[in-house]
Parts: sequence; C-alpha cells; structure tokens
Amino acid sequence: MRDLQVFRRAYEAGIVLHRLTAKAGRDDTVSQLRRASKSVAANIAEAYSIANSAAERRRILGIAMKEADETKVWIEYCRDLGRLTREDAQCWLQEYDEIGAMLYALWVKRTGNS
Repeated sequence: MRDLQVFRRAYEAGIVLHRLTAKAGRDDTVSQLRRASKSVAANIAEAYSIANSAAERRRILGIAMKEADETKVWIEYCRDLGRLTREDAQCWLQEYDEIGAMLYALWVKRTGNS
C-alpha cells in the first residue's frame, strides 16, 4: 500500500498542508482542513491493511474519495477566510483534484465500474 503513488501523494499533501497552516492558528476551519487532508491517506492505508474483502476495500476507497472532496471544500474556506493565500489554495485544489482522479481510477479498477 505504501508503494501506491496515490498514498504517497495524499500523505505528503497532508503533511505539507499541516505545516502550511501552522501559521494560520488553530481555528475550526484550519482544524477541519488538517483532519480531512490526513484522512485521505489514512483511508487508503485502511483499505489496503484491514479490509476483509474486495467490497470492503472499495467502500473504504470511496470514503477516501469523499475525504479528498471534503478537503477541497476546506481549502476554499481557508482561502476565503484568509488562512491560505489564493495561490496556495489554487495549488492545493489542483493537487486534490489529481489525488481524487487517482483514487477514482483505483476505485474503478477495483470495482469494474466505469
């Protein structure tokens, strides 16, 4: 699992966003962004370490996709509340678009859906 590119990107994104928002203080918006961003990699790890079946793995990968989408909403909140610069927010929105697309491709591969 740790060799999956999507896991490595999601993990690194969570770390960088945590550090980037360290200067923004500890309000609810920043806390939610930090939680959601780290949850993407955590759910990928869960899908590949404790899932008991292919169906369970697909379900957990679906949760990871939802967390990537939630992260984008919190990035937008942080941008609009001045916790992230517009440039940083745009960069991270694009990164989570790509992470979401990678997760979707993995989910489709695992489910056979298109």
